[in-house]
Amino acid sequence: MSLEERLLLTAGEVSTGCHGDVGTDHALLPLYLLNHRLCEKVVATEKSESAYRVAKQALWGRRDAEVRLGDGLTPFEEGELQSVSLCGMGGSLVEEILLAEPGKVPDIVITQANRDNFKIRRWARSNGFHLVKEQMAQGHWVYEILTFHRAEGEDPAYDGISEELALFHGPRLLKEKHPLLISDLERRLGYLPEHPRNEELRRVKEALKILL
Repeated sequence: MSLEERLLLTAGEVSTGCHGDVGTDHALLPLYLLNHRLCEKVVATEKSESAYRVAKQALWGRRDAEVRLGDGLTPFEEGELQSVSLCGMGGSLVEEILLAEPGKVPDIVITQANRDNFKIRRWARSNGFHLVKEQMAQGHWVYEILTFHRAEGEDPAYDGISEELALFHGPRLLKEKHPLLISDLERRLGYLPEHPRNEELRRVKEALKILL
């Protein structure tokens, strides 16, 4: 089986132990992880009955996989997971899920939000997680895949860069001058209206100064 690039990049960040996939949809990521022996077990979750049945069917008969019905991290037990992925949803929802059950958040968190990634970075900054890797993938949109590890102290990813720009555009992406970030910001520059109070336009222009 093949995966979209956004999910392939997510798969490469998963722990080798027990992994949780929140909002698994058709369970494509769990199947890939297990078929390629990238982890020992996957616990996949869905909050709707219909999506739960689809995921259940996809993973039917596998002893190394389990599908549970429930919202966010609620279906998991504390200490059960070594890593968790939250893909294909908005950054606001990802932040909400992680804040709702802090005791169930494992040491490795991988997110692929469709928008508002600054809210996830903000969550990590306030909750003892370091941003160890940022990746981008081209798909229906340009996706950001963020990997966080629980760690003490200040996150070195933010050293030497504006906190605001880092939260909105990614400290590692900015430092690496990621080509997809450059092209995405140039695209946004083309449609954002010129206005002295347009904060998004200001941030885009400041980020492009760093990148170019």
